[in-house]
Amino acid sequence: MRPISLMAKPILYFDHPTYRQDELDEKKLLEKYLAFDLSRACLIEEKVTVKKLRAKDISRAAKTYEAASVNDPITVYVRDTPDARNPKLTQKVEHLQYRLGLLQWTRKKIVLTVNHGQAVVCAPPAPNANKRKETDKQIERLIRLISSILVRIGYSKEQRKRLDEIQTKISSLVEESLGADALSMRVINSLATNPDFQRRGYGGALVDEVTRRADKERRSSYLISSNTANTEFYNSHGFFTLAETVVGDNNPSWKGAPIPMPLMVRIYGDQ
Repeated sequence: MRPISLMAKPILYFDHPTYRQDELDEKKLLEKYLAFDLSRACLIEEKVTVKKLRAKDISRAAKTYEAASVNDPITVYVRDTPDARNPKLTQKVEHLQYRLGLLQWTRKKIVLTVNHGQAVVCAPPAPNANKRKETDKQIERLIRLISSILVRIGYSKEQRKRLDEIQTKISSLVEESLGADALSMRVINSLATNPDFQRRGYGGALVDEVTRRADKERRSSYLISSNTANTEFYNSHGFFTLAETVVGDNNPSWKGAPIPMPLMVRIYGDQ
């Protein structure tokens, strides 16, 4: 559907050939302007509704992750290696990984969305509140196996090394900073908004829904941010930086600056 243009030239009464200056009714003109302004505000204001992601929206959600990650510092760090393979192959593998993860999250009903996949977040329960069935464990093992095969197909040796570095440092950061407390906390995982739909409150609505659930359970929340440019956004939703790790600092093949990854926490009861 073509979007409604609010910038079209308005019809001015004094453009009409039969208009006479002395007949201008300023009161009516003001009323019409206010009515137009109100209707414009109604068009601009969009009701943001958070829902569980449905299977039919997985493809769109996967594309959202792809689009949102293009300029993400961590994604750039993984992709920009001297031995990088065919970029199109890597992108196809990434797309399959996104779809695979979303399929699993949708099956477990732990992925939330706004506008049918235009903004997405994984919102699993706290680990100590999550009773996994044996079937879930078997499926997760299968998905990990498929994912590891995809990584070997689509990523070079150095890219795989950087992926391992990121995962290892994140695990260490959480363990050292939160310890056993992480088991009782909600985590905001893989938040993304399609760039074409940013600044509409989609991401904020998803964060607020996860923290609302955490508050209902009397739990704190945490997240790992892949981009310090988002720090102010998370601050506005009650998160503060507790600690951080850095990737690329000891990698001679990486020519860019070290990339910080903050661990941000929202304490239940502090709001």
